[in-house]
Amino acid sequence: MASASLIDALIDDLSADRAKLAAAVEGVPSHLRGQRPGTDRWSVAEILEHLVIIEKLAATIVRELATRAPAGGGDATRHASIHFDRSMLRDRSQRIMAPQVTQPTGQMDAATGWAALQETRVVLLETIRAAEGRDLGAVTRPHPRLGTLTGYEWIAALGGHEERHTAQIEEIASALAPGAASAAPPA
Repeated sequence: MASASLIDALIDDLSADRAKLAAAVEGVPSHLRGQRPGTDRWSVAEILEHLVIIEKLAATIVRELATRAPAGGGDATRHASIHFDRSMLRDRSQRIMAPQVTQPTGQMDAATGWAALQETRVVLLETIRAAEGRDLGAVTRPHPRLGTLTGYEWIAALGGHEERHTAQIEEIASALAPGAASAAPPA
């Protein structure tokens, strides 16, 4: 079934990315989720904390863009689809240093991080839903890594960012508990 609007399609993508993240987290034994695979690498708990920080910032950005976006049917008519190239975000061969403001503090365990991430997702989805009927393709804001993005692209980039960290968690599973990364996610 096709999504009713571009907002619906983006939310569907975010939901699919979140399901993959959940499976990756479950692929790391719970007792290893606070352990770093190397001194210069984040633990699963730190990644989840970073994602919480990013998602809070993203909700603020989407809210600001929606405020500036013109009202109208641009969402469903002018922008029937969006193509956002996630390849740079997916490329784990290139290390990306997170800005200091988005660095995890290490004060959250994985369970707390996951719960906080679920809470930030509710706020983010409410913010995105509130933008329905606004033309987010007509407003832009610079991204520190990806250049100038439209409102729709900001939402898509959030999914790509989460996808990058899903791959990172899968790498952690392989590093800390070989074989754990291929374990089936819970039902």
